[in-house]
Amino acid sequence: MILLLQLILYCLLFTAMVRYSVRGGAVNGLYFYPKAVQERAFEIGLTDRETVKKQRKQFMTLFYIVMLTALVLIILLWNHISDFKTACLQALLFLEVVNYPRLRSLRSLRSGGLSLSGSENDFLKSPTFLECHKAN
Repeated sequence: MILLLQLILYCLLFTAMVRYSVRGGAVNGLYFYPKAVQERAFEIGLTDRETVKKQRKQFMTLFYIVMLTALVLIILLWNHISDFKTACLQALLFLEVVNYPRLRSLRSLRSGGLSLSGSENDFLKSPTFLECHKAN
């Protein structure tokens, strides 16, 4: 039961970190978007490549530090794991649980089980991303 609570808290931390990255709007998290969307954002002048690279580097460095620190603290301090094999297995469990939704969607895409409606251009025309920021 404790392990389930730890997994939920770790997933919530992951979600909070991603949410933090886009705190000022979708343009701040542009590095999460496909290259085609990034190129379109560059074309219409929402941002430039250097800014996106800088934001990505800053966020990913912070993200890796926070997530690794949380994982180590959970395994060593909360669970009192002292042997290497158990610590590795527990770390693997945490990383698989956090990565599971992404792996499942990739498997669906590869197997043809998930169909994407519209084209990439339809996404680029989406008012939730481009139109909202074009006015600003």
